[in-house]
Amino acid sequence: MTATKTKEKNKQVTTQTGVASYPFLTRPNTKFDSDGEYRVNLILPLKEAKDLMKTIDVAMKESLEAAKKENPKKASKIKLANTPYSMVTDDEGKETGNVQFNFKMKAKITPRNGGEPFEVRPAIFDATGQPISKTLSIGSGTKMKVCADLVPYFTDLVGAGISLRLKAVQIIELVEYQGQTADRFGFDSEEGYTQTANDEGEEVSDEDVPF
Repeated sequence: MTATKTKEKNKQVTTQTGVASYPFLTRPNTKFDSDGEYRVNLILPLKEAKDLMKTIDVAMKESLEAAKKENPKKASKIKLANTPYSMVTDDEGKETGNVQFNFKMKAKITPRNGGEPFEVRPAIFDATGQPISKTLSIGSGTKMKVCADLVPYFTDLVGAGISLRLKAVQIIELVEYQGQTADRFGFDSEEGYTQTANDEGEEVSDEDVPF
C-alpha cells in the first residue's frame, strides 16, 4: 500500500492486489441513489491489509480531532464513526482472516458553488497500466488494485470518520460477470422445453446486478 497527498489535501492510497466483491465499476448502482454510485468491496488477507488499516485508523482519529475543533460546543458528544473496513466472517459468524474495504464514488457531482452538475466515473487500467477503453463486465472474484482518497466527514448522527472515495482500479485478473445461471437457483438440466432462435421474449434487467 502506498500513500501520497492529493491537491485536495486528502491522502491518496493504493491497495495491494485483492479480490473484488460485487463491483459496480462500469455502470453505477442506482438502487439507493438515483444519481448513481460506483463502488467495489475489496477483500485482502489480514496480513496484507494491516498497513492500510493503520493508515485509515490514523486518518479516522484526525477526522475526529478536526470535528471537535470545528464544533467546540458539542465536542464532548462527537463520536468516532465506523471504519470503512471490517473483518470478513463465514456463515457461522467466524472470522476468516480476511478484511473487506468498502470503496465508493458518486456518479454525479453537484458543485457547492452552484455550478452545473457533472458526471464522473472511475478510471480502469489493465495489468500493464494501460487504460481500458472497452466496456468490461467486471464480476466478483476479479483480482485488482484500488486507488482511493481518504475523505474525512462528520455528521451528528454517525460521527466523524473517513470514507474511501474510489478513483481508479487496476485489473490484474479479470473474472467476467456471467449473468443468472440455472444452477444458482438449484435447477438441474431436464428433458422438456428448450429455447430456440425463433423464441421472442422481453428483456429483463436487474439493477442489482454488478458490472
